[in-house]
Amino acid sequence: MESGVSFICDLSIDRKWDLFKKQLTDNNYQFYIVNIDLSKELLTKLYKAKDYYESLKSIDKFIDDHDKFLKEYCNEINLHILDNNFKYRCELCYKKINDWLNSIK
Repeated sequence: MESGVSFICDLSIDRKWDLFKKQLTDNNYQFYIVNIDLSKELLTKLYKAKDYYESLKSIDKFIDDHDKFLKEYCNEINLHILDNNFKYRCELCYKKINDWLNSIK
C-alpha cells in the first residue's frame, strides 16, 4: 500500500475492515467496495462446486460475520451483488467501477 499503486483486493473484509480502511486512508487511497451478499443456499452450492468443504463447516459464522459487517458499514458499499445478479457480477462490476473512476477524475 505504501507504494501508492492502485490494486484490487479480493478478500473477505468483514472482520478486518476497520484496520484495512485505516491503512487505505493513511496511504491516501480511495476505495470502492463490491459486496457479494449471497443466500446460504447459493453459497453452499458454490462451495460444493469448488470443493470448499472446509469452508462449508463455517458457513453460518461467515454469514453472521457478513451480516454484522453490513449493519455497520452498508453506507460504504458501492455495489451489491446478490443471488439474482450474481451471474452478471463481472459485467456489473466493470460498468459500475468504470463509471465511478470517470466520476472522480
